[in-house]
Amino acid sequence: QVSGNCIAQRPTEFGSGEGGEKVVPELAHIQGIERKIALVIGVAEYQAPIPRLDSPLKDVAEIGRLYREQFGYEVRTLNNADKAAIVREINRLILETKLNDSVVVFYAGHGHVVEKTGRGYWIPGKANGEDPTQWISNSDIAKMLANIPARQVLLVSDSCYSGTLTREAKVEKSEVLSDPRAVLQRRSVTVLSSGGEEPVADSGKDGHSVFAWHFIRTLGRVAQWSNGVDIYERLAESVQLD
Repeated sequence: QVSGNCIAQRPTEFGSGEGGEKVVPELAHIQGIERKIALVIGVAEYQAPIPRLDSPLKDVAEIGRLYREQFGYEVRTLNNADKAAIVREINRLILETKLNDSVVVFYAGHGHVVEKTGRGYWIPGKANGEDPTQWISNSDIAKMLANIPARQVLLVSDSCYSGTLTREAKVEKSEVLSDPRAVLQRRSVTVLSSGGEEPVADSGKDGHSVFAWHFIRTLGRVAQWSNGVDIYERLAESVQLD
């Protein structure tokens, strides 16, 4: 599906093109989007024996800056947040956003899948590895996304087993449209995961995870507006090559 999440609001020189040249977004506004909010969540510190992660806080800082400076989003950042804080901020999106808004939720942190049930989870900060009540299940994530009233919603999950999100949320494919105005008339809840139903690497390039590094570079090259599927295809190819 396509979302309005990649529409630039004001020109900057954040992104770099193939030859290293600065990319200045040309399109200031597409009619149909009134407010843009990005919630970026990075969890690096965990209680033993859950290992700490090196990249999430740097990932969300850079991605938050990209959405704010290149795409004109209001960015809300949660570092090492526990379950209550994450749920509270997503509920805030449910209460505050309206139909013609665009919402991005980016999560970087541990993920887990229970082998017996096949259910996937985010593991927030302060979580105990033995107490699933402190985790956030894929089904809860899907319900919260469904309740965000904004037409354009994008969830990006950079965590192990993040591909289980699309299976458990029963994501359906739909017709891909080329006209951005037609896209913005439809409700689109898009999930982009850093991998399938397996572990993904924490370390990568320049202190970022492999996925986040390529995600930053891919969005940094968006000069006007971009179809979400096109973003996915470019990103997937780059990550797979690495």
